[in-house]
Amino acid sequence: MILQNATTEVACCDDNNMQMNNKLYVLVLVMAISTLPLFAQEKLTLEEAITIGLENNLSIKIARNNQEILANDVTLGNAGFLPTLDLVGTQNFGLENSEFVFQSGDQQVTRNADSRNLTIEPFLNWTVFDGLRMFVTKDKLEEIRRQGRDSTRSQIENIITDIYTSYYQVILEDEKRRVLESTLEISEQRVDISQAQYEIGSGTKQEYLAAQVDYNADASALIQQEELSYNAKIDLNRLLNRDLETTFEVESDIPVNENLDIEELREILFQSNAHLEAVRRGRNIAALETKELQAERWPQISIYSGYNILRTYSEAGFVLQNVTNRFNYGITASVNIFDGFNQSRVVQNARIREKSSEWAIDEITIRLNADLNKRFINYKNSLRLYDLETNNLRLARENENISLERYKLGRATFLELREAQRSAVEAESRQIDAAYSVVSAEIELKRISGRLLQERPEL
Repeated sequence: MILQNATTEVACCDDNNMQMNNKLYVLVLVMAISTLPLFAQEKLTLEEAITIGLENNLSIKIARNNQEILANDVTLGNAGFLPTLDLVGTQNFGLENSEFVFQSGDQQVTRNADSRNLTIEPFLNWTVFDGLRMFVTKDKLEEIRRQGRDSTRSQIENIITDIYTSYYQVILEDEKRRVLESTLEISEQRVDISQAQYEIGSGTKQEYLAAQVDYNADASALIQQEELSYNAKIDLNRLLNRDLETTFEVESDIPVNENLDIEELREILFQSNAHLEAVRRGRNIAALETKELQAERWPQISIYSGYNILRTYSEAGFVLQNVTNRFNYGITASVNIFDGFNQSRVVQNARIREKSSEWAIDEITIRLNADLNKRFINYKNSLRLYDLETNNLRLARENENISLERYKLGRATFLELREAQRSAVEAESRQIDAAYSVVSAEIELKRISGRLLQERPEL
C-alpha cells in the first residue's frame, strides 16, 4: 500500500514536471518569436507612413522625373515661336598644280602650290506665320504636361492606397495576435485549475490532459499569428522603401467611418478623379493635334538673314588672296498645292482619333460609376456586419467570462469552457475582419472618387 501510494506520488510529480516543462517551453518559444522585432521600436502613425512612402517610393520618383521632363518641354522654342540661328565654319587646305599659256607664248607653271579657303556663315531663320500652328502646339504641350501631372497623381494615389491598406493589415494582424495572447492566458488558467483539481482528487486526469492539449493548440495558433504579423510589417517596410527589418509599432485599432455619402463621392469623382482627368486631357490633345494638321494647309512664311565671310589664299593663279564679306536677307513663302490627298487623309484620321477619345471618356465614366456603386454596397454591408459582429463579440466575451467563473467553481465542464473560448476568439476575429473590411471599402471609395488626393492638396 505504501509502495502504491509512493508510485502514485512519483507519477504525479512526473506529470507536474512534464507540465511545467511543456508550459515553460511554449512560453519561451512564444516570447522568442513575439520579442524578435521589439528592439528599438518606434511608433509609426499612418500619416508618418504615408510621408515616408511618398519620399522614398521609387515609382513615384520616376513618375515625378517624367513629369519634370514634360514641364521642360513647354517652351516657346519647342512650340516654334522663336528663330533658329546656325553658324557654319569651313577651313579647306590643298595643293595645286597649274599651267597657264598666254597669247604672247609665255608660260607660267606652278607645282605643289599651297591653297587655303576659310568660310564663316551665320544664318538666321524665323518662321513668322505657319497657319497659327505654333499657338496650337504651345497649347498641346501644356495639355501634355497636365496629363503627365494627372498620371503622376494617379500613381501617387495608388501608392497611398497601398500604404493605407498595408498599414491597416498590420493593425489587423496585431489585433488578432492580441486576441490569441488573451486566449492563451485563459488556457493557462484552465491548466492550473485542472491541475489543482486533479491533485486534490476533484478532477480527472482526462480534464488535466485536455487542458494541456488545448493550451498547446492555442500556443501554436499564436506562433502562427506572430509570423503573419511579422510578414505584414515586412510588406509595409517594402512599400516605404526602407530596411525590411525596421521595427515599429502601429496604432491599436482600426477606425470605422460610417459617414460616407455616395452622391457626394460621385460629385467628387467627376471633378477630381485623376485617371478620368488624364483621359480628358487625352481628348484635348487629340483635338489640338487635329488643329495642328489643319494648320499645315496654310502658307508658311519665314524670314531669313545671313552673313558670309570668305577668305581664300593661293600661291597659284592670278589672285593670290581674296577676302569677301556678304550680308543677305529675305523672305520665303511656301504652300502645298497637291500631295496626293495625304493631308486630307491625316486630318480625317485625326478626327477619328478625336472621336475615339470622346468615347474613352464615356467608357471610363461608366466604369468608375459602376465601381463606385459596387464598392459602396460593399461598404454599407461591411458596416452592417461590423455592427453585428461588435454586438456578437460583447455576448461571446460575456459568455466566456461566465463559463470561466463556472469552471473555477466546478459548475461547468472543460468542454463548455473550451467552446466558450472558441466562440469568443472567432467572434473577435470576425469583428476585426469586419472593421478591416469597412476601412478597405472606405479607402477604395476615396481612391475611385479622387477624394483621397483631395484631402491632400499639397500633392
